[in-house]
Amino acid sequence: MPIADKVAAAKKMGEFLQAVITHGGFKLKYRITVDPPIAEQREWEHPEILVEFAGPDSGLLLERGGELLRSFELLGTEILRLQGNEHEKIWFDCKNFRSLRIEELQMAARAAAEKVRATAGARPRLRPAWVVAIGLSAVLYVPHRMNKRAAQQRQLADQVAAPGQTLPAD
Repeated sequence: MPIADKVAAAKKMGEFLQAVITHGGFKLKYRITVDPPIAEQREWEHPEILVEFAGPDSGLLLERGGELLRSFELLGTEILRLQGNEHEKIWFDCKNFRSLRIEELQMAARAAAEKVRATAGARPRLRPAWVVAIGLSAVLYVPHRMNKRAAQQRQLADQVAAPGQTLPAD
């Protein structure tokens, strides 16, 4: 379902962003576009409102994989009271981050597909069952999880086990 009044939604978004930028002390400018044009290779994306940021603090928006940018976008969808399936109607972008991230994901998908094609028809190499069983028993064996002191005490107890046996001097 499209946003009923896109111009009113854009104004509301502008008021929200102005408050966040002013009170947050960010050095950012933004541009809000209603019904932005979309590149041909991305016709499956149809945002109704696009918010683009620029300015000296742009790097802050893009740190940690664009975490702050995505946070602003989420708050924007909450301000407009959009349902979960309507979140794609509003985009926030900075320094073409969204397009670059989509290209990065497409390259990773192509590389994975190429790897699958290259190994298609090849028989997988499986380990014999006894190797897997030995590996599991080694992982499940508890003494390796003991701390160093407990391991030393256990060694000492094993050495003391035989009566009349002398312990080696340290």
